[in-house]
Amino acid sequence: MKRLLATTLLSLACFAAHAEWVLVSESLNREFKFYADPTTKKRTGNVVRVWQLHDYAKPHVVNIKPYYSDKIYMRYDCVEKTSQTLQIHSFVGRMGSGEMEGAANKPGDELSVPPNSITEQLLNFVCK
Repeated sequence: MKRLLATTLLSLACFAAHAEWVLVSESLNREFKFYADPTTKKRTGNVVRVWQLHDYAKPHVVNIKPYYSDKIYMRYDCVEKTSQTLQIHSFVGRMGSGEMEGAANKPGDELSVPPNSITEQLLNFVCK
């Protein structure tokens, strides 16, 4: 378990140093910004895996500690128009900076991407 945590932390540290975040979308009230790093894009047929970053103007609170951003490893099916969260890491600082507040490495459910949504904008960005 300690080895897995150490490997995850090391990979995140290396990843953060090389990230090239591109703003893809933001909420209407500008409180949420959604980025993708095209340099991490891995395509296998119709499926694309990519790192995203969600940056928040106001803190989110989990376990009493506030955090301002999430780095999320996503899987998109460009033909079926589905998305799946593979990993998520929450950070106390903006743009994935500072201490990691929490992590989930268990893949989520595969979900249909709603039309005219921020998720659809992200899917279109990574699938082009």
